[in-house]
Amino acid sequence: MTLDAGIIGAGPAGIAAAVQFARHGVRTVVFEKGSTGGLLRTAWRVENFPGFPGGISGPDLAGLLEEQLRASQAELVREEVESLDRDEELLIVRTGGRAVRFRAVIVASGTRPRDVTDPEIPPDARDRVFREVDELRGVRGAHVAVIGGGDAAFDYAMSLSEENDVTVLVRGNSTRCLPALATMARSRERVTVKVLTRITAVAREPGGRLRLTSLSNGGDGGGARGGLHADYLVLAVGRDPDDGFVSEELLRDAPALEARRELLFAGDVANGIFRQASIAAGQGTHAAMRVATMLKETAGVAP
Repeated sequence: MTLDAGIIGAGPAGIAAAVQFARHGVRTVVFEKGSTGGLLRTAWRVENFPGFPGGISGPDLAGLLEEQLRASQAELVREEVESLDRDEELLIVRTGGRAVRFRAVIVASGTRPRDVTDPEIPPDARDRVFREVDELRGVRGAHVAVIGGGDAAFDYAMSLSEENDVTVLVRGNSTRCLPALATMARSRERVTVKVLTRITAVAREPGGRLRLTSLSNGGDGGGARGGLHADYLVLAVGRDPDDGFVSEELLRDAPALEARRELLFAGDVANGIFRQASIAAGQGTHAAMRVATMLKETAGVAP
């Protein structure tokens, strides 16, 4: 069976695309391996999404988007996409349980945490080290260390510090996050920010807590050594596009397929540092409109 349009990812871009497809009467399948809403599920507060002059929490906005996705009546397949490839003129989405052919696909798969090799995490400590904060949502009364100096690190700190003590460890001499976010974090009593602090080793102690060995002043040889204890460690050191399932052939031919409106990338997967829910939603709507217009044209119906 061949369907008109598939969407990979149910974050702001994917949901906006599904809603727009519904307006055009295009039958749509949305593939999502995790929770709908994407990184909004971990966002402390979203202040630049139109319609919320006082801001809105990320989970609340994700919940509203999920409601809108259900209202679109798009089919939601909660399976991980293992590959996206081409078979003659059709695109094939394969999961562990099915293979579906589409005339067009919008890739809105977002990003994945960047792999970290420094510091090395020993096997016995890995159950206390996280690259996403969803699994820490229920933690109360703990000390959480966050490595990173960007928006994600400080956003995580704001969320986690509502019920925990948080130490943000910044390797450089200044933060890279939005100034307003850094100011809010520094003003929160349960958040401590340490700059020029590089974690060189992580070890799990007999009681289960983590000991983090640090090197201050940003040096590799001359800085003062120190350490701190934490119950959990969050690595927020960057994100990469989550597009590893796209075949090399499709990536090579992506410009031509995009021009034909058969394969489009929308949202964080394509946006580099410009990862904002408002940008992603607009791109999802735009991509769906382009695909819907192409489907009408090729069906011999004037757009």
